[in-house]
Amino acid sequence: MSVPAAGPGGLSRILPHIEASDWKIEQKQSRSVANFADANKRQLRVDLGLQLGDIQWKVGGKLERRRASPGVGAIPRTISARERDIAARVLTALSRTLGPASPHTNSFLSALRPSFDEHLVAEHLAAHHDLSFDLSEWLAALRRLAVQTYENNLGQAYEAGGMTAKAIREYEKFIDWWRDADSLFIDQVDDARVRLKRLRG
Repeated sequence: MSVPAAGPGGLSRILPHIEASDWKIEQKQSRSVANFADANKRQLRVDLGLQLGDIQWKVGGKLERRRASPGVGAIPRTISARERDIAARVLTALSRTLGPASPHTNSFLSALRPSFDEHLVAEHLAAHHDLSFDLSEWLAALRRLAVQTYENNLGQAYEAGGMTAKAIREYEKFIDWWRDADSLFIDQVDDARVRLKRLRG
């Protein structure tokens, strides 16, 4: 069994400043949990409990805050309780989505990615900010607006202004962030790849 792509992917998409590593797979029963490794709160130990057919699996790993890029100001290394809560919700939802009672298969998971992320973030906000309405549709609309109007268009703006290095950087970021985009946005990713290839000569 390999580490399900949905696991690290779901965590890093919803918490992009967090880095997952040291994944280990064991054939044993486990709850899906995320807990601080120690009192300094710089690392989360995460366990994803899965039942695939008649076999139970534990997928364990660690989460740490991604190191800042050169030129970026200092950022705290500690992980907040909010981040821990979101990680735990991601793991629990993945366990349900991949579990024996779920109609979904691994081949179908890519179609779930955007709605999965939006549902999880909406659930977290509702639980911690006393919201009584479903935010997931609102978050979906924001995602569509963001992907259509920001990263890719920023690359195009730099390209039109003759700022080739900046355009290349924005296209690279856009392709990296949205390489697993659903069918609504895959055309924009393909367009960014064509533009990037042209600029690189």
